[in-house]
Amino acid sequence: MDEPVEDVREWAVPAAVARDVRRIEAPVDIPGWTERPWVELRPLTDEEMLRRESIGVYEEYEAPRVDPDLHHLRLAEDRPVIRRRYDLWAMAEFDYRHCLVDFCLAVAVGDGSYRQARPAREKEADLALLRRLPPRLATWLAEAIQSVNRRSAEEAELLEKAKKS
Repeated sequence: MDEPVEDVREWAVPAAVARDVRRIEAPVDIPGWTERPWVELRPLTDEEMLRRESIGVYEEYEAPRVDPDLHHLRLAEDRPVIRRRYDLWAMAEFDYRHCLVDFCLAVAVGDGSYRQARPAREKEADLALLRRLPPRLATWLAEAIQSVNRRSAEEAELLEKAKKS
């Protein structure tokens, strides 16, 4: 028999209403605030992960350039070239739209204080705010999303190896 499963939730299809939402606090104290900035995130479904990958990764196949006079020789340059391109913003935006359930982020006010930014009624307003994240906050949010979706550098490397074979 297989080893016992640590978390059965990873092996069960969630109910339509129930979502595995995690609240993650930023590692910073904001002057005048009683709580730290935070985000609530949910993992992507399998379908969403595949859609994210399909909009963010684009492969181009370039036909080989064969010299007609040397058609009988098979050179390494004669093989098709595959170029892989990544649209990192499209992938981040997908994560923001689907993983980010709720948030409370700090926005600087002109007088040196900070106000709490909460989700707007329209997703586009939230995306406009998220486009302005400073690098450190953006990196923290990306790492939180990766953690909720169980993405890691090791998993990405394994995925790349599997795609090549």
